[in-house]
Amino acid sequence: DLAKVERVAEGRLLTCNRLAEATGAIVDALSIAGSGLQHATASAQSAELQQRLATEDPCIQLAAQGVFEACGGIAGVLISLAAALCGSFQQPLQNLERSVRSDRGLRQAELEVLRVKHQACAAAVTESLRRKDRAAATLKAALDRCDAEAKPTN
Repeated sequence: DLAKVERVAEGRLLTCNRLAEATGAIVDALSIAGSGLQHATASAQSAELQQRLATEDPCIQLAAQGVFEACGGIAGVLISLAAALCGSFQQPLQNLERSVRSDRGLRQAELEVLRVKHQACAAAVTESLRRKDRAAATLKAALDRCDAEAKPTN
């Protein structure tokens, strides 16, 4: 049943659309978090803090350096994850949905053209059958008249 197939297809396309939207929200959140962490990490490493750390115990210096490097790395990972999700999942999903909707629209247009042709053919067949029936009735009437005229009258 075409209507059932259309409903199933539309439901799947809607799921595809909602998944792409959800992924988009996740990509945005990851990008914002990564960018925010990069900014915060850069801002935290002020000149004053660098001067203070320069006079501190080497263990504290290493700990501070480790925190800043870890935060910078995490920020980079968040941004990379956002880019990977966007490029490898969200965009292909959106492209698939667009492609399927476009193909579906073209096929629906083709189907409509075929429906119109079918209706025209069905109308032509119906009209042809009517003409045939009228011609058969006219012929029968003519044959009946001929038969009636040809019978001898007693």
